[in-house]
Amino acid sequence: YQRRVRGGKHYHNNFFLCGNGRCTKYDKVCNLWDDCGDGSDEENCSNNFICGGNREIIPLSKKCDGIAHCGDMSDECNKNCGKEIVNDFLLKVATWVIGLLSMILNVAVLVDHGKSSIKQCKTNVSLTNDVLIFLIGVGDFLMGVYLLSLAVVDSLIYKSDYCSKQFSWLTSRYCSILGVISTFASQLSLFSLTALSVFRACGVFSAHSTPGSINRKGVLKTALTVMTLVVISAAISVVPLFPFLRDFFVNGIVYNKSMRIFQGQI
Repeated sequence: YQRRVRGGKHYHNNFFLCGNGRCTKYDKVCNLWDDCGDGSDEENCSNNFICGGNREIIPLSKKCDGIAHCGDMSDECNKNCGKEIVNDFLLKVATWVIGLLSMILNVAVLVDHGKSSIKQCKTNVSLTNDVLIFLIGVGDFLMGVYLLSLAVVDSLIYKSDYCSKQFSWLTSRYCSILGVISTFASQLSLFSLTALSVFRACGVFSAHSTPGSINRKGVLKTALTVMTLVVISAAISVVPLFPFLRDFFVNGIVYNKSMRIFQGQI
């Protein structure tokens, strides 16, 4: 660069003037390092991204690459990229609709089933059958509670702020409670449906025998089955929260290194 001044003299402008008045060589401009001390030599560069918090400078190729390189996660949580609890619009709608319908319809089924079917059972077979169907309804209702709660948190509480606040959410007690509810609901429905299938399969092989009327032994057998299913489902949903297993299930240790849970946190 050459500039002519009064008197015919000239000088070579080989330096970049920083915003703070300092000078640095042009080959140090946009080199992903703050040579000026105020970051002015890295501003308006097309090859970098300046983090929002500590003004750390990273290559532009690391912006929105799915891995947080900035301490404040600004390279992954900005107007160009980010994430919500439920990202897709159709999934958001489905979460609200399925959650509401699951709660409303299963409440109706449980009330009707509890008032009529179970009370009118006259044999041990029908009692066990109706109780297992009732448990499936309970599991489906709880899954509706989980989906509706998730929709409320996603659409009404965090919204687009979830990306920068995901660490707070994932380590919150409310998130843990929702995790317990969803796991318990899915396992209870699964085990109850499996038990019902096994029970009916056994009924096929004993189709020629006459079902016995309800008696104390049959009631105790059904109650034991219910308790077993509930206890196993509850154990599976609560065990991950035990302190000695928390590192594996909760605190960010993952099954696959390419699938990161917590990013940008120390």
